[in-house]
Amino acid sequence: MDDPHLPRGVYFRRRVGALAGSVLALVALIWLVDGLMGSGGEEPIQGVAASSPLPKRTPPPVSKAAPSSQAAAPSRGAPSKAAPTSRMAATASPAPRAPEQVPPDPSAPCPDSSVAVTAETGQRAYHATERPLLRLVISNIGPVPCTYDISRAKRELVVAQGGERVWSSNDCYFGTREAFPRVLAPRAKQQYEVRWSGRTSSPGCPTSRADAGAGEYTVTPKLGAVTGEPVPLTLRR
Repeated sequence: MDDPHLPRGVYFRRRVGALAGSVLALVALIWLVDGLMGSGGEEPIQGVAASSPLPKRTPPPVSKAAPSSQAAAPSRGAPSKAAPTSRMAATASPAPRAPEQVPPDPSAPCPDSSVAVTAETGQRAYHATERPLLRLVISNIGPVPCTYDISRAKRELVVAQGGERVWSSNDCYFGTREAFPRVLAPRAKQQYEVRWSGRTSSPGCPTSRADAGAGEYTVTPKLGAVTGEPVPLTLRR
């Protein structure tokens, strides 16, 4: 209760002091409550008020985008898997080889068409009293070596005049008639010589023989079934 005996100024100052004390007490109480309920001094997140609750942090979503083209596509420096496959396919299928050439068998018989015979004379002309030298030449005109019977019984030189048979190297031959197979190399030659007495003969070699005399003759070579071209021979007086 105000004292009615005090002056009015004193009374006014007391009221102002009491009001000031109440205000100070209220401020102190607010400060104390704020201190007890504060956030412990953490700094507020930038852009968010201090009184607002902190937002909850969530992990960023995992991206399900397709792998980059750099990872999917092979690098330029890495070899392509398709190229080795094609090279392996080419290696696995080589070109077929040509069949090996088998060398010819020289023991195979020669066909008559592969054998040639020719006649030669020591001289183009002889005196009628001389014994002309006649020669039989056998050669293989085929491409490969082969075997042919060139036995003495098959080799023959025939002298003729005007188409008439005059003499044969086999008319008076009584030696062996066994086969004599011989390997003939291509273009190789076998030569056999005989002397003609200048007299006539006939098969079986009869004893009655005559001098052939001077004239123009031909000499024809033979080897079994093979016959060569006749060559000229002159007997002079």
